[in-house]
Amino acid sequence: MIVFWKMFSSFVGVNLRVRNKKYRTFVFLLVLVTVVRRNMLGQKSLDAWLMGENHNTGLTEFHLLVHYSYFEEGRTALCDVLTKRLNLATFLKVAVKESKNIFFTFTVSGRLPTAASFYNSINIEPIHAGTIFPHYKNVEVRFVDYSEHVPDLCHHANAIKKISRRRTRFDFVLFLNDGVRGPLHNGGNGPMEEFGDVDNFYGVPKWLSELATLLLSDPLIMAVAPVLSCEIDLHLQGWYVLSKVEILDWWIPAFKETCDPNKPWAASIRKEVGFTQTILRNGGKVAALFPDMLVVSLDESNSLKKIWRSKKANILRRRLYGCKNPLVAQQMSQKALDVEKLSAIKYGGNFYRLDIFNHRTKALVDNITSNILGYSRGDDECWIP
Repeated sequence: MIVFWKMFSSFVGVNLRVRNKKYRTFVFLLVLVTVVRRNMLGQKSLDAWLMGENHNTGLTEFHLLVHYSYFEEGRTALCDVLTKRLNLATFLKVAVKESKNIFFTFTVSGRLPTAASFYNSINIEPIHAGTIFPHYKNVEVRFVDYSEHVPDLCHHANAIKKISRRRTRFDFVLFLNDGVRGPLHNGGNGPMEEFGDVDNFYGVPKWLSELATLLLSDPLIMAVAPVLSCEIDLHLQGWYVLSKVEILDWWIPAFKETCDPNKPWAASIRKEVGFTQTILRNGGKVAALFPDMLVVSLDESNSLKKIWRSKKANILRRRLYGCKNPLVAQQMSQKALDVEKLSAIKYGGNFYRLDIFNHRTKALVDNITSNILGYSRGDDECWIP
């Protein structure tokens, strides 16, 4: 600093003929502030560049709340437990990063093993040393009483409503459960590749970009998911759903009804169907990536219920596998499901227990999971080729 002052003083005094010491001091401080400010702005721009952000484009930061519902307890079958743990580990590895615009909350309704037991049971190296969930500022873990077993929909409603009361800023909500394997692709090899721009938003995590792109493709689309089905009625399969925050009041009350332990399980699960139908009745649309990239409205939903359907309705019904469960119907073809296109799939619960997935799909999922987590299940009896 002293050397810089002497050089500056000499330059100003000799070259600019400025002999007044006070004036030279004033000019020196002015130049110093300008240099420091430019350096600060330069560092800020560098940080933004490293995070995939560009404040000069007029884009809005993507604020996302993610809720993950996890359950296991002593009576849970071993294969179910291992599948749940692999599902959770995959999500932690690919999706959960330190971020100022993505907030994760996990609800654990049951017992949780030690980190060592968790990782040893699925034969992978610890993702976070000494703990299952990372100690990030944007990660919260809630433990709830599981003596009265209730559906994931109840936990989604309770967690999201609680967080929304804090006035935490988020514009989008993703909810999923431990029956989901995903995201089934890596988010990127560095800070520049983990986030990107979608439509008018920056800071969108790459692992969510397909669904985010679909959600933002039409202002009337209020929720999206990997799979759309018309079994029972037209609905997004509720194990992995991305929605806009403005529709929370449409579905939280309905999901809260599933918190009644005396409510029949089948009636609670039908609230998943009601979620989609409520959006449609309120003038919104829903969209999905499978069986095809489809965007549907209430009129299209109602057209499927008519005895005398239009040609357009019949085409839609055929695309939806005749209103059978589309994943089950596709797997009967013995073709591998394009799981990377969907980003996430239902890979637990009855889908796993009833051996719904064919050999090609299971081998593909296992290979992708192995690449993400660095594990090999080998001759594990829970994996049936």
